[in-house]
Amino acid sequence: MKRFSGAVTLLLVAGCLNAGDSSNTISLPFDFDVVGEGFTAGVAEIHQDDLSEVELVGELRALPDPLPDRDGLYLAGTNTGGSLFLFMVKRFTGLLPNETYDAELLVEFATNIHQGCNTGVGPTTFVKAGASNLPVESIADITGIFRMSIDKGTGAAAGQFTQHGDIRNGAIGCPTPGTYAVRTTEFRSQAASLTTDEFGGFWLWVGLESTAPGRPEVYFGGVVLRLTH
Repeated sequence: MKRFSGAVTLLLVAGCLNAGDSSNTISLPFDFDVVGEGFTAGVAEIHQDDLSEVELVGELRALPDPLPDRDGLYLAGTNTGGSLFLFMVKRFTGLLPNETYDAELLVEFATNIHQGCNTGVGPTTFVKAGASNLPVESIADITGIFRMSIDKGTGAAAGQFTQHGDIRNGAIGCPTPGTYAVRTTEFRSQAASLTTDEFGGFWLWVGLESTAPGRPEVYFGGVVLRLTH
């Protein structure tokens, strides 16, 4: 994986962007090898009594061979039913305060599921991401099912944020096990505008929408967030 570079080069440390740029468009490269500390993992679309079955793992860890010697955000969980959402989120500050932007996101991730795999978790798990005005969290409703605080969409739908395709890495064939490879998505626009708070803050999140039983696992290398106002 390569570290990201954008129209604006930023030092993304401890969640502070220091990006008081007044131009119409800024590009923010979030390299998780640099800013991966401090992300929080969560799960939704499951009853609170069944959380232990998910065995959620969301953490910063070294990428597997043959990927480069660097860290990424590892996200995995077991879907025992028809639907499961896994996510990792972190708050950043340093943009212009109380400013409204249109947002686009590009995601870089790696899996060992090749493009030729037409069954299993590969074609049934979708990468989603977004930049949110509001805290991104899962909250149990009156029935005990955890629901997201944002509209991330159901299944393959993007909702108010972005969907970047399934988790197959693009390599040919379908060996078992496959070889880890990097996939970089195209920019996708989110429907929700982003309005920063008084500190220029917002929540950046990445997630996996699993629509069939199995245990998807993905290493996220980073996100590029492009903002226009």
